[in-house]
Amino acid sequence: MPSGTRKDFELHRGDGKTLTFTVVDENGAGLDLTGMTLEWNYSKIRADAVEPLGLSILSPGKTVGAGIILTDITNGVGNITLLSADTIGQRSTLTYYHEMQVSIGAEPSTVLFGQMKLILELIPPGA
Repeated sequence: MPSGTRKDFELHRGDGKTLTFTVVDENGAGLDLTGMTLEWNYSKIRADAVEPLGLSILSPGKTVGAGIILTDITNGVGNITLLSADTIGQRSTLTYYHEMQVSIGAEPSTVLFGQMKLILELIPPGA
């Protein structure tokens, strides 16, 4: 089974960002993702823990071919692409919980999680 990695990051509201990830097994070796399903999403965060509070913000979340690109599938490497539209409607200066799951058949495993802090922008997008 793959193991989870915590990745915290900051992002100005309305900016795009690419998150690079590597899914690893319990020994730390890159995991072959051939035939697996991946999904990434974010939600409001509990104030006292790195865990979600409420429902997912993006509907549907990012999946392979729709925001997730596998750049080295046999070694578990890929990118999650956040677009301006993914954060522009959110309240700024808040911290959110994000997570990515890999499904091996019917068994999901959380392989990436952490905090995503949105920072208030000085120049509004589209200005």
